[in-house]
Amino acid sequence: DNVRNFILPGTFSSRLYLKRQNAYSTWRLSKIAEPLQTLLENTGFSSSRQNQIRYAWKLLLQNHAHDSICGCSVDPVHREMLTRFEKTNQVSNGIISRCLRDIANKVSKDNFVVVNLSNYEYTGVLKLKTDKKPPGNINAQKISVKKEFPPELLYNIQKIPVQEDYTNYTESLVYINKLPPCSLNVLNTESFSSKFEPVNVSVDSLKNEFIELKINKDGSLYIKNLVNNLEFKNLHLLENRADIGDTYNFNPIKKDKPVKSPLKNIFVIEKGPLRGKLRLVYEMKISEKALNNKKRSRKTIK
Repeated sequence: DNVRNFILPGTFSSRLYLKRQNAYSTWRLSKIAEPLQTLLENTGFSSSRQNQIRYAWKLLLQNHAHDSICGCSVDPVHREMLTRFEKTNQVSNGIISRCLRDIANKVSKDNFVVVNLSNYEYTGVLKLKTDKKPPGNINAQKISVKKEFPPELLYNIQKIPVQEDYTNYTESLVYINKLPPCSLNVLNTESFSSKFEPVNVSVDSLKNEFIELKINKDGSLYIKNLVNNLEFKNLHLLENRADIGDTYNFNPIKKDKPVKSPLKNIFVIEKGPLRGKLRLVYEMKISEKALNNKKRSRKTIK
């Protein structure tokens, strides 16, 4: 029974870069690489890659030891963790790219293939990356154009890629209809839809058929769930509280007033119709240090 065990909430925010990397590596391996390999293996598209998957999991789990993932060990330990995360991602990416190659080898190059790895039917936005035009007259939102080597060239051990082989790849958002759960689908014109509620974007708001988001003058967010009529106020408040703890546990200064970060600027990054994106810039001036563990220093850093 753990009800009386002491919990260390301070470790939730220690070495956040490790938490972010762990979340990404776990998602990449458990939600994409392993399910994709399993689906293709069971349908005869790919041979087994169980050894690579087991190796990736062993690398990832080595980073989940208590003092490691909590971020409360010495610096060399955490530097080694980053190497393990990178190796885990390399294995996951290798499995994913080989699975995509296996699909391409069995499907006509004129077709677009999409895999739904969830156990739910999916209707919504999909990112499409291609060196040719999407099928049909569809409403696509272009995100970027990048020069890359064609994947089939990188797997050809008889050919050295040269600069002339660079190809323009366009990333676009498209709206897809009713992808079955746990399925591999060849897309056609009927797969795409132009009937969707467009995203409305302004300098201080985002809105689609599900969610309305507004940015208040103090930098906090207001979000309304339009489906269930639920409101969430004063979100995304960033503040600094003085800490005179032992570097392991948080300990506040008595009567300390939190320092809040005012909103400095807002930039519209993407403006629909399928996705809108805003970037919020905050600026906080915090005390350089605590004086005698009783009050904040007047000298601040930005």
